[in-house]
Amino acid sequence: MKDLVIFLFNYNSPVLLNCMRSIDLFGPSGDKIIIDDKSNSPDCLEIFENLKNSSDWKVIQPDLGPKINRHYGNYYPNMRFALNYAVDKGYRHCLFMEDDQQLLWKRPDQMEYVERVFSEAQDCIMLHPLFFRRIIRYDRTLRYISSVKAYRIDRGFTTTGFWNLEAVRKHPDTQFICQYGDDLPTNSLQWMQLGYRVYCQNAPIGGVIPWRRRRQGGRRSTASTNPDEIRNELNLRPLNDQEIALVLNHDPSTPLYQDYLRINSKSSPVLIWHRSHSAIDRFLMLCRTMNRAERDVGSSPIKLDVLPSWCPPDQTEVASHSHQKYVARRAEMEQRKQLTASRHKDRFSSTSFLHSVIAYSKGLFRALRSRYGLSVPGYFAYLVLQRKLSRESAQFYGKEI
Repeated sequence: MKDLVIFLFNYNSPVLLNCMRSIDLFGPSGDKIIIDDKSNSPDCLEIFENLKNSSDWKVIQPDLGPKINRHYGNYYPNMRFALNYAVDKGYRHCLFMEDDQQLLWKRPDQMEYVERVFSEAQDCIMLHPLFFRRIIRYDRTLRYISSVKAYRIDRGFTTTGFWNLEAVRKHPDTQFICQYGDDLPTNSLQWMQLGYRVYCQNAPIGGVIPWRRRRQGGRRSTASTNPDEIRNELNLRPLNDQEIALVLNHDPSTPLYQDYLRINSKSSPVLIWHRSHSAIDRFLMLCRTMNRAERDVGSSPIKLDVLPSWCPPDQTEVASHSHQKYVARRAEMEQRKQLTASRHKDRFSSTSFLHSVIAYSKGLFRALRSRYGLSVPGYFAYLVLQRKLSRESAQFYGKEI
């Protein structure tokens, strides 16, 4: 039985080559396959052409018909294809990575660690290898288990991580759901109902790429059209020996945030907001939520619970889990969207021109606020959290930055 296959999911990524290079340098040994969602960018096509005679990388473009979703394409069907491939080819483990991620250092015992987590934690379906992010609150969903040396999170699926293929083989009929596009909660819920959870590494090995920031809030943008300039700017700097030692010996009650690390040429840490398609108001809202939570708890950052030994997860939490609420909320949003469209149509056909202009202006303002984050409280919350981050990063390194 083969040990490991690494799947790199790609669609027109300008930083695909950087991710491939980091896997070659820092990834565990195994077969490496790019699952491409029919990219058409010149950079990607050039890379694929150069890989035709490569013995290290293989490119597969699954023929799964028309893309299901405008934003996510066939991403979820491609993940099911990759899992089927790994199972059918007899691999013991597989690693899912996305095209905007990179590995930052080489952990010599990575696969032994993966095996140990899967063995000690009987409910582990995936092991997430990336650093955490400072704008996300984890204390209600994340617990460190000392005997496993990993964090268990209240989630049954994530798009990046090492898969426990022994557990996957027990459920051959499980499919990836792709109804709304980003269906991570829906897919997570089905694995949780089967009794599985996602675990996160105690010493993460990878991170997401904080794209060029168009504004201080952190929204990424590929403003440059020069591929070499983009690659050079977005390439994450590998961790040095000091940073690796800090990662290996950090306090597990405090999540290890990627934002602490000096991963680019700038010396000051920056809050990471890496989703190019998401509105900036979402980022500012997360900053406000985090500041409010830390104020209520009285700790910055918020500490996590540490469990001495593994115990089965509480299945009663699934019944009221946020993933289940997400499914109901999406259905409600669809109904509300149809009702709003119907009212909008009636309003334009039966009201005066002035009322139509007013309604259009309100909609335009809401769209601008969503896209550009026109929120004074949100921007103030960003500045407060950024100041906290600078202080915590200095403490992490043991000196001022």
